[in-house]
Amino acid sequence: MSRKLPHSYTCFVCGETNPKGLNIRFYAEEEGASVPILLREEQMGYPGVAHGGVLMSILDELMGWAGTLQTGEFSVSAEISVRFLKPVTIHTPLTARARMTGRRGKVWYVQGEIVDEQGTVYVRAAGKYVSIGKERTAEILKRMIHDPDALSPEELWQRWSQKE
Repeated sequence: MSRKLPHSYTCFVCGETNPKGLNIRFYAEEEGASVPILLREEQMGYPGVAHGGVLMSILDELMGWAGTLQTGEFSVSAEISVRFLKPVTIHTPLTARARMTGRRGKVWYVQGEIVDEQGTVYVRAAGKYVSIGKERTAEILKRMIHDPDALSPEELWQRWSQKE
């Protein structure tokens, strides 16, 4: 069951008021997180081809959310490995998805990928994320934008408490 996640004002990837940002909205899934992608000219590297850094930024944010949804804690990226398997052309409907694959203390491991409507994988990533703790997570969550159709902080806390 897909539910929209909160977002921020200034983040490059999900920031609502960042005029140079991607303004993307992420979704909670049963096993992780996802986001539909349709990149434009502003996100190009070579003519007609999405910039790899933009694709990696989307996966970084998404993989962070996948870990957060499992742990109840926001994190910072510690290490990300990305494989660009096929060029991503702009104006191509894609989906990025991610899931947490393991945890060791404050470090969790996440995998992500970007696929087209037929399931062809264009980009694959793996990352290590380090928790910033529940207290800092609560502070940040209060500052985020919670659209009416997004998971509320109360719903997120309830989801997280069921996993403990």
